[in-house]
Amino acid sequence: MINHNIQQPENLDIFFCEERSYDDPDVGNFWEELLNEITPIIKENNFRQAKSLALADNFSM
Repeated sequence: MINHNIQQPENLDIFFCEERSYDDPDVGNFWEELLNEITPIIKENNFRQAKSLALADNFSM
């Protein structure tokens, strides 16, 4: 489940108008929290897809 309570920086223009480093707490924390939220979803989807393909392969034999 995606946590919609991730705190976004006050001004998102910062990300698109200025170069910022991942060492910058505003930028690093935002992306780290976002990655922590989506990584398990991606892994779960990959597992489901692999399982589906394996089952389909077994039925085609």
